[in-house]
Amino acid sequence: MGGYYEWNTKLGEWTVGLWFWNNADRAVRYTWQEYFVWYKPKILKYFNPMFSFYVSGSSDNGGSSSNPLGITNGQKIYILGFKSYLF
Repeated sequence: MGGYYEWNTKLGEWTVGLWFWNNADRAVRYTWQEYFVWYKPKILKYFNPMFSFYVSGSSDNGGSSSNPLGITNGQKIYILGFKSYLF
């Protein structure tokens, strides 16, 4: 489940939002959420650049030595992507 909002400005297109997932199994109780910002500048339209930023978090009631509690809390991801169409 999640949601997002998009808008266009003189500087480019912006998208902000979040999505999350909750496990309904009471024995596991795992939740995961991610917040994101996407930005497409109006320059270099042929290459269609997009900058993305994500922050992830999770929690559970278990954990192990290989996967401790909240291992992804505050994990940040930065992406620069390009997209173009040949035909």
